[in-house]
Parts: sequence; structure tokens; C-alpha cells
Amino acid sequence: MVRIMAANTREKVASLVNLAKFAMDIPSKLERLRPLKNELSQADSVLLRVFPLLLDLHTDRFSPVRKFITEYALLTPIHIKTL
Repeated sequence: MVRIMAANTREKVASLVNLAKFAMDIPSKLERLRPLKNELSQADSVLLRVFPLLLDLHTDRFSPVRKFITEYALLTPIHIKTL
């Protein structure tokens, strides 16, 4: 049961990352990043595999998206767990 929940959460996180990555405008990207932040704040070791995908958004063409990712990556303990 735990594995099923982890898989569903991992799929949800991956989906939100992809939606944010391919959204065309700033509000759409940020709209996808906010729930993603909530999901990742409750992350366990299974979700940490998705964290590098999130960091791919750090090179997004929109500065508010880059700022959001930078602030999140610097303020969350998740990046420490991935080292």
C-alpha cells in the first residue's frame, strides 16, 4: 500500500514538473509550481528522485520561475538530502 501511494505521489510530482516545464506563460508555470512545492515539502526518499527534474526549471526563460525554483531550492532541506 505504501509503495502504491509513493508511486502515485511520484507520478503526481513528475506530472506537475512537466506541466510547469511546458507551460507557455508565467502564471501557468507558477500555478503548477505552488502545489509542487507542497508535495515536495512532504517528500521522502522516493520523491527525492524527482528533485533534479525540478532543478531543470532553474534555466527556464521566465525569471519569476527561476526565482521561485531558486528560493525553494535554497529554503528547503530536500537539497541537503540529495547530496
